[in-house]
Amino acid sequence: MIFATIVLFFHFFNSEINGKETKSNNDFSFPFQSNTVSSIIPKIHFSQIIFRHGDRTPLNPLPDESELIPYWEEQSNQMKNSLIHSEINNYFSKNFDGGLISQLIDATISPWGQLTLRGCEQLKNAGFNIRKKYINNFGILPPIIDEKIIKEKGLLAYSTRYLRTVQSAQCFLSGLYSTSERNPSTLYIPVQFHKKDSETLLPQKTKQRLELLNNILSSPEYEKEITLSLKPTLEHISNYYDVDISTLSVHRLHESLICRKSHSLYTPFSDEILNQLDELNKKILSFPYEKSKEFLDTSFSPFLYEIKDFFLDSIKLNKTGVVFYSAHDTTLHMIFHGLSLEIESWPTYASLLEIKLWRNENNNKCEDNKDKDKDK
Repeated sequence: MIFATIVLFFHFFNSEINGKETKSNNDFSFPFQSNTVSSIIPKIHFSQIIFRHGDRTPLNPLPDESELIPYWEEQSNQMKNSLIHSEINNYFSKNFDGGLISQLIDATISPWGQLTLRGCEQLKNAGFNIRKKYINNFGILPPIIDEKIIKEKGLLAYSTRYLRTVQSAQCFLSGLYSTSERNPSTLYIPVQFHKKDSETLLPQKTKQRLELLNNILSSPEYEKEITLSLKPTLEHISNYYDVDISTLSVHRLHESLICRKSHSLYTPFSDEILNQLDELNKKILSFPYEKSKEFLDTSFSPFLYEIKDFFLDSIKLNKTGVVFYSAHDTTLHMIFHGLSLEIESWPTYASLLEIKLWRNENNNKCEDNKDKDKDK
């Protein structure tokens, strides 16, 4: 009888705020049992890594954005003129009618919601850090890859149908394996659109969950706990911009102002208001998960079953490997709630979550591998 421990390891990077990288780690482990052949020494058998896209331009312009539009256009164009953008089709094996770009949700709304070169560098650094761990420390990945290794290890990255997540996957993979570590150098780890991204990586997009969400947002409880708490902050912002308060979205405001601050651009509001928006944003997006078990279950269950199936297949086939997911802050937020983990801060650009399957054998008992990760 073989036991394994699944360890979840979180990394949060805050380099887009103050230029300094800060990390906060939470580890969580639980037993996972299966009948198969085991190694003698506990080691990582399979890992799934979910990361948020990198730094991007605002999702939409604020009322005073007109003077900043040229700046955001420059940020967007720098990425479009980069090598990463020119190589985008090399990561996809499928032929797309009209080209890959035509299949992406946000490709035509430039300069809004576009990955920046800074965001690409964030993901390259994240990929390089994973390389150091998974090659030098864990030995689960080889130092040089070829087509045979990619197939044997099942190396691939899933992405949602957004240009910023596709490019983030490319940047991450280029940090994981540089040109000199790919044989031949023109070899690319494949990126695929997730077949069920609306059910797993973008849970809020499905019809069932949208209906549940609408019911929650129209409830008296939401009015009492959320709507009333929003009013003072939104009134302050609406008065400044001279717009109707009903036109303001806390999430969009929060994201747009974070973009400005990360690029050292002028923000018309104090840190106190920005902190209020941060707390309100977390409160609004957490409320449906905390108040409706049905909403939480329908949101998280599809992804939980997917990671479980990957792990079961890896045990059944005795196959080590890593799968990557390029997704969004709301994806990580949903997973945290699904695992009942405390959310200390909102997932920043290039934040990533590792879900690691360890193989153990010790008199039919599950071991916590404390020498490699501090288990909580």
